[in-house]
Amino acid sequence: MKFKKLVDDVELPEKSSPELYINVRSAERVDIRKDEYRQVRTGVSMLVNKSEVARVVGANVQTTLLKTGTKYEELVVTMFNQGERNIMVYPGMVIAKIKVENAKAESSVAKRATIKSTAEFKPAPSDVISNAPGLHRKKDCKGC
Repeated sequence: MKFKKLVDDVELPEKSSPELYINVRSAERVDIRKDEYRQVRTGVSMLVNKSEVARVVGANVQTTLLKTGTKYEELVVTMFNQGERNIMVYPGMVIAKIKVENAKAESSVAKRATIKSTAEFKPAPSDVISNAPGLHRKKDCKGC
């Protein structure tokens, strides 16, 4: 994975601890109100190698799979606010992390994680949604 600065004042993403995460910082000040989605610019363009799979993850971040390509594209992070207070994002603030994995390892994990089941869901008699007639799963309901 390669990075280029688009703005002089920003820091290039750097590895965080020995894990495979790369810190991503904001390049702008953004106020995200309750129940609002906003795209936050990082001021950094990146190129993902074809042998890698990269995801943007983090708190208040919409998880995004980054595309592999032949040209640099600006990294823009989509953030959302589910809390009661506004979220203030400042330039230089770590807003997300990029998780990088080997593409072959990712595809083998996906194959192993596939679960096939022919079992049907049968609710127990105690699975009551409501006591109102017609809104529960009991067979002896007079109002259904």
